[in-house]
Amino acid sequence: MKIERVHVHNYRSIIEAEVQVDDYLLLVGANNAGKTTFLNAIRLFYGDIKWEDDDFPCKGNEDDEAWVEIEFRLNNVEWENLADKYKENPNQKLTLRRYFKSPDKVKPRNDNVYALMGEEVSETLFYGAKSVGVGKLGTLIYIPAIVTQNEQMKLSGPSPFRELMKLLVEGRMMASTEFHNVAAAIESLNQAGNQANGFFSAFTAPMNTRLQADWGVNMGLQVRLPKTEDILKTMLSASFSDQALNNAEIEFSRFGQGMQRSVINLLIELLPTFQTQNAVKTKAGKDSEMKDFSADFLLILYEEPEAFLHPSQQILLARKLHDLGAQPDRQVIASSHSSVFASRKVDDLHQMVRFERVNGRSHVYQPGLGKIRRKLAEAAEEFEGRVRVAGTASGSPSQLQNRDEYFFSLWLDAERAGVFFANKVFLVEGPTEKALFEYLLSQDWADQLQELGNFAILDCSGKFNIPRFMHLMHAFGIKFGIMIDDDNGRTTSKGISHQALNTVIKEMCGREGLKEVSCADPVMLPDCLETFLGLQVPTRGDFKPSEMLAALQDPATFAKLPLNALKAKFRSAMGLPISIS
Repeated sequence: MKIERVHVHNYRSIIEAEVQVDDYLLLVGANNAGKTTFLNAIRLFYGDIKWEDDDFPCKGNEDDEAWVEIEFRLNNVEWENLADKYKENPNQKLTLRRYFKSPDKVKPRNDNVYALMGEEVSETLFYGAKSVGVGKLGTLIYIPAIVTQNEQMKLSGPSPFRELMKLLVEGRMMASTEFHNVAAAIESLNQAGNQANGFFSAFTAPMNTRLQADWGVNMGLQVRLPKTEDILKTMLSASFSDQALNNAEIEFSRFGQGMQRSVINLLIELLPTFQTQNAVKTKAGKDSEMKDFSADFLLILYEEPEAFLHPSQQILLARKLHDLGAQPDRQVIASSHSSVFASRKVDDLHQMVRFERVNGRSHVYQPGLGKIRRKLAEAAEEFEGRVRVAGTASGSPSQLQNRDEYFFSLWLDAERAGVFFANKVFLVEGPTEKALFEYLLSQDWADQLQELGNFAILDCSGKFNIPRFMHLMHAFGIKFGIMIDDDNGRTTSKGISHQALNTVIKEMCGREGLKEVSCADPVMLPDCLETFLGLQVPTRGDFKPSEMLAALQDPATFAKLPLNALKAKFRSAMGLPISIS
């Protein structure tokens, strides 16, 4: 089983959100954008948390219903075991909707899970029982971003540690010879206790004489064979020894959060290798449909997996989570504030969803499979036709295809991936502009950040790449502003007409779709940035960033820079009022 789609309707800040789910899905966006709300909606569906009356949106709802709908793709065995009346979809898909607020679908003490039969919601509960529906849909493990040490590692109650241990240990322990020996020993203990003059029958025999005479009943005693959950909860203990202290055992609560997260991550890493899957029951007939269908499915919801990890460790964990999600009947949905995690998904941008909250409402942006690549190919074809001087070579068809196919894999590194957590992005040509504006915004222009909010500057590695990043911003709903050199109508050594390219960029900002995320028309500086600032243009391009920083930190040169005029240009590009002090 795999989840293919999640649809959330009227839950907290989410009025409507539909997300396509791959083996591995990464949720990104600024703080308080709705990522945790989306994860909680899935937990709500699975019964991991309870619905509260104040979970219904305070504003923006268009009806009085609240529900979470999940579309599952079943494997062959699960599909065979599924009751025939739910086999509406020819592609082995099952769509279930769990209601939490509805005038006619919500009944007390019910799961309120209904199957969708085509476009219609069924009249009866899934499998017709009050509380059986969700229990047939596998196991959910939720790992929160912030949790106390006891909550994360306890065995006496629900915790990520206990749930992972159960998955790793349960099947293997029950199948072991030693466990069967324990069962046999307990059976022998019960027989000994209940035989004549046994330690149970020694007092139950005279007691039953009275019970039979007065009530006509007998009392029996026996030792119950412990279930694995009983063992994990009351009999299992985890100890940790420190090699630096002669392997002395130390309470785990004395270790920091980083160590605890490391243990959780290691258990997750071991899942594909050591977990023994539960056998799926085979179908016995239509009369036993209540017992047929049960999915051996594991869904991990992981909030901020990058916590307490260095960048190299984040890269490794991102790979491990991706590999786990690729396993049959396993899936991972993670939320992150790490540009390192975000940069790991550049080959599969459809596996990343960006959340943004506007006026108290969470909005969701997710590019379709291959959509950005198609846009890049279309844009590249237009560029080649409009901006390249006739007669100049543009590369072979395969070279052009590879350039567009792998563009974001090459250029969307950990630093640039920070744009996924911004609400506004300033697109500039290269490192010189980035160095200049980052310096000014950290010094004299720091007040501008109050107006900009979650803001990032993106070095596009050349003007020709700006349209590509414009498409990326549009796909994820990120507003952007642009500042470029007009380059005085020059043509590059590669046959690119700057005048034509400037025109294309300006036209794109006004096109349907792109204009909704464009802060303003692109700002074009006469000739180049250095000319605008009255600085000498270095003879070598690789000297430009360092020469710019040298000018900024030289008091005499800095005093002569037309920074008010530059600030006006910057504010214009970002769609801010031009009047400045």
